[in-house]
Amino acid sequence: DEKLDELLEEFIVGFRSFLINSKTLYKETLENFEYGRPLFEIMRYVNCHGKVKMTDIGKELLVSKPYVTSMVDKLFNYGLVYREHDENDRRIIFIALSDKGKNTLDEYDKTMRNKIREKLTFLSDEELVELETMVHSMKKLAASKFFNIKGE
Repeated sequence: DEKLDELLEEFIVGFRSFLINSKTLYKETLENFEYGRPLFEIMRYVNCHGKVKMTDIGKELLVSKPYVTSMVDKLFNYGLVYREHDENDRRIIFIALSDKGKNTLDEYDKTMRNKIREKLTFLSDEELVELETMVHSMKKLAASKFFNIKGE
């Protein structure tokens, strides 16, 4: 129990530190774009799921429907997404990325990858192997019951 408590504390502190420091990376990447991080988060969700309902975006990103509506309106005005009514129920509106949105997201991802690459250049070969192991472990943890909120 004591060892687990120590590990838990290190995990919480390390994860918090990682999130705080990653904000700098986002900030540096976003300097090249006229859109903010929330818009990219919505675009990324839409890109991963195809056509989505506004309510799905809000549930996934843990934000209110009015907030999603405001952000999607901005994306629409920038030409990054388009709206499509459901054929069976005109009240339901789907959001999808436009070609401009896909290209912008690709450019953002490429810029982010280059920023991360710059940050990792100082690592030795041994440290890169360590990082690889850590990344595989984090992916495995993310796919495990650890993040299964509903306990399924």
